[in-house]
Amino acid sequence: MNETEPSPEGAEPGDTSAREGDRDTSAREGDRAAGGPEALTKAAASSSLAKAESSVLAGLGGVWGIVTSIIPVLVFVIVYTVTDDLRTTLISSVGAGLAVLVVSLFARRPISQSIGGLLGVLVCALVARSTGRSEDFFALGLLANVGYALALTVSILIRYPAIGIVVAALRRSGSSSEGFFDWRSDPVELRRYALVTWIWVGLFAARLIVQVPLYLAGLTTYLGTAKLVMGLPLTAVVLWMTWLIVRRPAAD
Repeated sequence: MNETEPSPEGAEPGDTSAREGDRDTSAREGDRAAGGPEALTKAAASSSLAKAESSVLAGLGGVWGIVTSIIPVLVFVIVYTVTDDLRTTLISSVGAGLAVLVVSLFARRPISQSIGGLLGVLVCALVARSTGRSEDFFALGLLANVGYALALTVSILIRYPAIGIVVAALRRSGSSSEGFFDWRSDPVELRRYALVTWIWVGLFAARLIVQVPLYLAGLTTYLGTAKLVMGLPLTAVVLWMTWLIVRRPAAD
C-alpha cells in the first residue's frame, strides 16, 4: 500500500499551502474591504482636508462667532436708519456688542470672537464720535480692506501667495515645519494658490469699489447695508470657491 505518512506535527500534506492560500485570500478580502492602499491614501488626504476645513471654520469663530460678529453692525444700520441720530446709534451698537459678550459668557460659548467684535465696535464708534460723521464708523473697515488687498497682491508678486501659506499651515498643523514650502516647487500648485489668492484680492477690491463711493457720498445706511451684504455672504462664496480649488491637489 502506498500510504502517505503524516507530517511530524500531524498535519496533512498540502496543509501549509492551504494555510498560505487562506492567508492570501484573507489579505485580498481585507484589502477589498478596506479599499486597498489607494483607499488608505485617499482617506488620509480626506482627513487632512477635513482638518483644514474645520480649522478654517474655527478661525472664523465657528457658526456662533460668525453670527454674533454681524449683530453690532446690523444694529447700527437699523438704528441709524430709524433715528438718524449718531449718538443713539453708537450707543445701541456698542450695547449690542456688549450683550453678545454677556450671552456668550452665560451660554459658555467661546468669547474671543465676541471680545474682538466688541473692541472693534468700540474703536469704530470712537472714530465716528470724534469726527461726528456716521460714515466714519466704517472707515477702519475700508482701510483694512485696502491693507488686505495690498498684502495679498505683494505675496503673489513675490511668488509666495498668501493662501498657499495658509493652506500649508492648516495641512501641517502639529507636524514638523520641514518642507513647509515644498508646494512652491510645483508650478501647477503655485499657479493654483496664486489664482485663489487673486480671488481674495478681488473680494477686497470689490468691497472698496462699491463702498468707497458710498462713504465719500456720506450714504451711511447704504454703506452699512453694503458692508453686511459684502461681508459674510460674499466671504462665504469666496471660501467655497477656495475650498473647491485648493482641495484638488490632495484629492488627486
